Amino acid sequence: MGRLQVYFSVLFVLGAATTLGAVVQEDGERVQAVVVEFDRLAASDLWPGFDPASTPLAIYDGTATWLFRHPDPPEPFRRYTLESDIWFMPGRHSDVSANTQVEIAGVRTATLMMDSSGASTASELGAVLIHESFHAYQAALHPDWFPNEAELFLYPFVDGDLLALRRLETEALRRSLLSGEREEAICWAETALELRDERFERLSEGSVSYERHAELAEGLANYVQLIAAEVPAAEVVPSGGFAANGVRERAYASGTALAINLDRLSPEWKGEMEAETRALDELLGDALLELAAPVCEFSASERREVENRAYGDADVLIEEREAAKAAFLSKRGWRLVIASQGSPLWPQGFDPSNVLLLGGSEVLHTRWLKAGNSSGTVEMLDLEALTEAAGAHPLFNGIATITIAGIAEEPAVIVADDVVEVSAPGVTARFNGAQLEREGKTIRVVLVSDS
Repeated sequence: MGRLQVYFSVLFVLGAATTLGAVVQEDGERVQAVVVEFDRLAASDLWPGFDPASTPLAIYDGTATWLFRHPDPPEPFRRYTLESDIWFMPGRHSDVSANTQVEIAGVRTATLMMDSSGASTASELGAVLIHESFHAYQAALHPDWFPNEAELFLYPFVDGDLLALRRLETEALRRSLLSGEREEAICWAETALELRDERFERLSEGSVSYERHAELAEGLANYVQLIAAEVPAAEVVPSGGFAANGVRERAYASGTALAINLDRLSPEWKGEMEAETRALDELLGDALLELAAPVCEFSASERREVENRAYGDADVLIEEREAAKAAFLSKRGWRLVIASQGSPLWPQGFDPSNVLLLGGSEVLHTRWLKAGNSSGTVEMLDLEALTEAAGAHPLFNGIATITIAGIAEEPAVIVADDVVEVSAPGVTARFNGAQLEREGKTIRVVLVSDS
């Protein structure tokens, strides 16, 4: 009998929360299976100096939060047994809001949202934790690998010419991985970099930097995850590329593809990266220079097909933005509006994989957002929120207004002097120096001053 099962047996003997205990026992077995798979994958030689098995883990299974290998678990976590290093608390810990790495009680911890991770089996979830553990490693030793997420909000997603070049480059990378012949693989890798050079000449410095750093952060974490899970190289880059606004998602695949090509052509590249940070495409370009490889070419019809689809997809993206805003505004249920008349609200946390840039000053957050200023904070999880900018940048010059729509239950509201608290499933807000307004199913909290 494993340690988790022993703990749950004790729970039942003591008669503690019988209904919750039954749920926790079932979910606990799932969590234990994930950690077992994580440990199995962590035993592989994945990256110089990276020891995933030493990384603290926080896992939210939809019912409870589990903490493994943490040296100083905070309240309200409780130890399962006197001998174990496994800790538990009912519900979701406030620091566990996404698959990522965060500091819990000052300690870098890899976090996993099991029910919303997109993975299903214990092995797949364990591989996701490898990915997030590598992010913890990067944050500690290579913080300069991470992109400036502010740049993504300024990226020219609806430029059809740039989208066509990006997709041709993606297809060249895909072909380099599919090829079983070394010379052909080198040839398509060279073509990918030539297309990238052409594209980067037309992009802003900020957009170029964003892509390269996203490949270092997400691309390398994805590479380590796929190596651990023994995913074939041929499955890294999908046929057809990525959506017009899928720049961040593409960096997972393009960074991995560049890393696999470096494995083939420059086996010492990881040690070089540990010594000095460089863009993956620059490292690969140096390796290709020594090979004097020929350049593969797309046919005129292939280019024409990619270009036509890119122009159409750019137009569709504009239409999708309009439709997404209309769908948000027509959501049923309760609505919470936070409007600041003084200092703007600032983003304190959001899921960059689940935002939709609507153009201009508006951003639609489709999973998680936390924002606040000196007067308080508001957090939304698993709902949708529309932010309106306070300055030139859609998000990072501050937020003037946050609207959260589709709240199923009437929020609980507490008003004491000028302090307003609002709570409902998926939403919490507390602000000083605030006034409350109501109209139908809309609750409006107006921030009139900073405390």
